[in-house]
Amino acid sequence: MVREQELAFARERQAAMSNGRLFGDSLNRREALRLLSYSSLLLCDLASIQAGFAIASHWRGAYWLQLYGFPVSILFGLTYTFLALTSGSVTRDAFGSRLRSAMLGERTLLMASALCIAFLFFQPQGLTLSRLSLLTAMILSGLFIGTGRILFLSLFLRNRDEFWTSCVMLVDGASPPRGATARAIDVRTEGIDPERGDPGNVSRLGSLLAGYDKVVVVCAEGDRANAWSLMLKAFDIKAEVLTPNGLPIGAIGIGRMGDRPTLVVNRGQLSLASRIKKRLVDILLSGIALLLLAPLLIVVALLIRLDSPGPVLFRQLRVGYGNRPFNIFKFRSLRHEATDRDGNRSVSVGDSRVTRVGAFIRRTSIDELPQLFNVLLGDMSLVGPRPHALGSRAGEKLFWEIDPNYWQRHALKPGITGLAQIRGFRGETQQQEDLTRRLNADIEYLEGWTLWRDFRIMIGTIRVLVHHKAF
Repeated sequence: MVREQELAFARERQAAMSNGRLFGDSLNRREALRLLSYSSLLLCDLASIQAGFAIASHWRGAYWLQLYGFPVSILFGLTYTFLALTSGSVTRDAFGSRLRSAMLGERTLLMASALCIAFLFFQPQGLTLSRLSLLTAMILSGLFIGTGRILFLSLFLRNRDEFWTSCVMLVDGASPPRGATARAIDVRTEGIDPERGDPGNVSRLGSLLAGYDKVVVVCAEGDRANAWSLMLKAFDIKAEVLTPNGLPIGAIGIGRMGDRPTLVVNRGQLSLASRIKKRLVDILLSGIALLLLAPLLIVVALLIRLDSPGPVLFRQLRVGYGNRPFNIFKFRSLRHEATDRDGNRSVSVGDSRVTRVGAFIRRTSIDELPQLFNVLLGDMSLVGPRPHALGSRAGEKLFWEIDPNYWQRHALKPGITGLAQIRGFRGETQQQEDLTRRLNADIEYLEGWTLWRDFRIMIGTIRVLVHHKAF
């Protein structure tokens, strides 16, 4: 049965391929365009600042707007960039009302000016700065930023609703509402059933939702609405359910599709800005780690080849972001002929399948290091719920048969380490409680994600690299 589920799961792999290798599944096409819009707006603001200072320098002389031989405009530009990225001046809030966008830009310039003036005030005496030139430059910069933002939004973002939200409508035995313009898909034709929790069904739905910001399910039965409400929480997407009557379990708000109200059941896990920050940290740290650990990786690879015949790396199909499949990389620690690709049998104490080198790299967690390549490719993150094999069991049951909330742990990218791991929930799953504790920790991580928490988990992982539950 597990092998059949794995084959069905693997058939969805082609549809689950990443949109772009830099950000992997972190960005769909529409979000990439939005990121380009954010960057363009920031560049427009910086050009406005440089223009304001250039005019003031031309009027009064560049000498009076320099700091140790460098233009003061550089200091203002860097400070403005930092504040704009942290205060929301170049995020979605800046793309609504033209007037509000201009006010956000002006507010950020005022904060940047205050910080820069405070910095300049504490410089040694004899600094050649003209207060009149500086005031003129700031006034002109503010004027250009406000005008530039109004023109930018007027020229490039005329249809904002369509630009911001890519919506798909899943029809389940009901008629779509009048006035709905979203793409409609009959889930029964696609073979998707929210009451089925098998990997193939969940992965098929994940592939269908990939690339969309929002999904609305139109169904006619209350029980089906409850099933959809639970299923859609497993994906990092805003989700709504439209029913003729009844309130689905887990409804958290009200939305609209066409001429009818909908019930919001999921708002997605991370904002675009949060996903970008998490992905940039992944790229930076995994790249540095691979460079620093390259000698160790080469030595371990040679030892594995000398110790036992077979490939150096072990590849296995695992459940990834959005419940879509990917191949995980690990150093091979078992005899090649005894490799368990389905994950049906966990490694236990004294397991005869483990090689001599394998015992050491498993005990020290070195076998996990090749997953840094998964992180760099965009299939994984440094921190997140650990990805499981389809055949993994706790007691006599498969993981996904134990708890209906199991699929929710894949609403974020899987990680090399996670909250469950630093709490000691790792190793063999002999009882169902072993999975339940890990699942609770994973969902807690999803619901309370912050970048600083990721850093704390990475630091906490150092303490459990060598652990007694690694066999």
